[in-house]
Amino acid sequence: MTQSEEASVVVGVDGSQESLAALDWAARFAERFGHDLKVVVAWHHPTPHVQAMVLPDLEAGANTIARSSQERVRASHPSLKVETVIAAGAPGKELVAASQGATLLVVGTSRTLGSVSSYCAHYAACPVVIIRTQQAAPAT
Repeated sequence: MTQSEEASVVVGVDGSQESLAALDWAARFAERFGHDLKVVVAWHHPTPHVQAMVLPDLEAGANTIARSSQERVRASHPSLKVETVIAAGAPGKELVAASQGATLLVVGTSRTLGSVSSYCAHYAACPVVIIRTQQAAPAT
């Protein structure tokens, strides 16, 4: 394991407000404690039947999210070393794989515990921080 792997913070980003909140938190943490930041954008096709129709769109979307995430971090943390990984696979499994050797895994959720954040909390190889965004209170 290299020094870079030992001192990395991994964050999952899918373009949602929750994942952007996780990205911002992870970047602040990484900068404050001298870690590198690894941004993971995972995508997968929902079923094999639609793979041929949407595969190019999914890949293009993942590339756009990765690029904008890197620009977002560099704008507010220009000295932070940022690596972006685009992974074709189920987000939870890809984030858990990326957590091997990491200092911390950061994910966002809008619920108490979403499916990806729950999977990561159960199977990650490092501590997990789940950033929960504020939701409006339900109407009574």
